[in-house]
Amino acid sequence: MPALSGFRLTLPPGWRNAPSGLPGEAGRFETDAASLIVLWVRGDAFLTLDGFADVARTPWIRGTEVRSTTRTVDRVRDRMLVDETTLGTVEGRAVVLRQFTAVAGTTGMALLFRYIAPPDERAALAEAASIAASWQLTGP
Repeated sequence: MPALSGFRLTLPPGWRNAPSGLPGEAGRFETDAASLIVLWVRGDAFLTLDGFADVARTPWIRGTEVRSTTRTVDRVRDRMLVDETTLGTVEGRAVVLRQFTAVAGTTGMALLFRYIAPPDERAALAEAASIAASWQLTGP
């Protein structure tokens, strides 16, 4: 279970650390066909949980021809999460995006999953949910 900048999560075999050093990133992981960016999301006392999810989502879906999007709010242990799934294409290739966003005070964190042409869309979504279920925020 990596304990990095403000979070812990359990990754299944095949995922590797791939730090990029981009501003706002707390971590980056990838497989041969998927990536996960753990992103700090700054806000203020008036930004809602949905607002934090929107801030994280906007650059994440850029360049995606969106076919469908669903968003729900769920409780995982003691934390409320926005769980959003976007299906679409990028440059003609199928893409599955799944985002989980949580907030502690005026700081949010998002798990941004991108699966490129997954052979099994349901398995990709289940894997993302499994990783998110292990997610623990430890502070900024």
